[in-house]
Amino acid sequence: MKMLLLARNHNNAIKQVSYSFNLNSKIKTNRILLSKYPEQGYVTIVRFDTDRALKIDASYADVIVQMRKYMKVADIVDKTNKTFGEIEDLILSLFENNFIEKIDEFVLFDNSEKIKPWFSNLNLNILTRVLNLRVYLVIIVVCFLIIIGSVFYTHLIPSFDSFFWHHDLFISFVSVFLFGLYFAAFHEAAHFLTTIVIGGKARINFVKNRSLFLVYETESYHIAVAKKSERIAVYISGITVDLVQIALAYLLLDLNFSNVYFDSFFQNAILLFILTGVLGILWQCNIYVKTDMFNVVEELLNQSNLYEDTKCYMVDRLADSKNILLRKLYKILKPFINLKSIKFEADNLTEMSMDDKVLIERYSILVFFGGLSSIVILILFVFRRDAEFLLQAIVRLIILIPEYNLFSIFKEVLIISMIILYYLLLGLSLFRSLKHKKMRNKLLTRSVNN
Repeated sequence: MKMLLLARNHNNAIKQVSYSFNLNSKIKTNRILLSKYPEQGYVTIVRFDTDRALKIDASYADVIVQMRKYMKVADIVDKTNKTFGEIEDLILSLFENNFIEKIDEFVLFDNSEKIKPWFSNLNLNILTRVLNLRVYLVIIVVCFLIIIGSVFYTHLIPSFDSFFWHHDLFISFVSVFLFGLYFAAFHEAAHFLTTIVIGGKARINFVKNRSLFLVYETESYHIAVAKKSERIAVYISGITVDLVQIALAYLLLDLNFSNVYFDSFFQNAILLFILTGVLGILWQCNIYVKTDMFNVVEELLNQSNLYEDTKCYMVDRLADSKNILLRKLYKILKPFINLKSIKFEADNLTEMSMDDKVLIERYSILVFFGGLSSIVILILFVFRRDAEFLLQAIVRLIILIPEYNLFSIFKEVLIISMIILYYLLLGLSLFRSLKHKKMRNKLLTRSVNN
């Protein structure tokens, strides 16, 4: 087998080399983590420094172990039950996915983006007995029972007016901001901590966009080699912490309702706290924007490419639809759809079994309603809330300027500035995301054409 390598010479310069692969070739992989838990006849390998994951046939696990030792292919053939041809095919797959570090004396050029986890030496395996899927599921059930019981007892459910719980607009605005930060911090901390507990690595990225939302996001590394139950525990840990805080808030409302502790002032603040948490959980259940529940569903269905397949299916259905409204919708969306890249990322739908097609049809309903719920939350809560804060602040500013009340003017200007800054950051994040996606689509289109 002939391979075209990009390798570094002794001067560290990059050169192109035509290489003939044979039994005497010596192979060394990059540092690879190998899953100990086969799933449906496959094991997952993960490149340690990039978190690139690849599923291989479980029977090749011993071959991967040998390749990490920088051995001749002939020696690998002797120590495993694989033929030269089978090992050759595996090496080609590893080469294409940047898992090979060295072939003979050639150190391969590698421009893969390296991960930068926080607290990389931190080991919290001792906490696996208390931070695991079973414990999280029990906590979720208990929290739901507390919340349902409290709602029936107090008859208190937060509404849109809860955003404006205080007569001082500035206090209401700061409360919304701080409660949002509070829930985001504990939610991502739960993801981070659970990832470390199961033996993975993690970092938290600040200010990323998901659809039309700005979010904090925990990147979990090396969890592909963990048990499925451990991966699901990572995904639901954030929602679990959110539910715990909402349940505790409802217990405080129970005390307030019994006239034991708080008055209506604190009751309104707690309702805002609950509303913030509930909106966060609803957003995390939105499969359309690939949040926590998206990851859970993919794990439960054992379909790693389900979202891409469903997207391809939905575009095909729109394009071939005989419904006039759907055809008009497709014409509107067509300039924003790169059909070649969508089909490149998706599997061949014509070769799928009937069961897989039925699954995609059902999943497409979840994706559709996920997108619809995003629009509803944005319009009925997020945009409406921010618009009302902005308009009220502008009106108050116009009234306050002639009075020369500097402190009050400062508060209104701060509200206006923070809202504008948020949407400027969102716009910048969207622009970068679209630019990156456009460049990626060009590369994919070239690959398809080639």
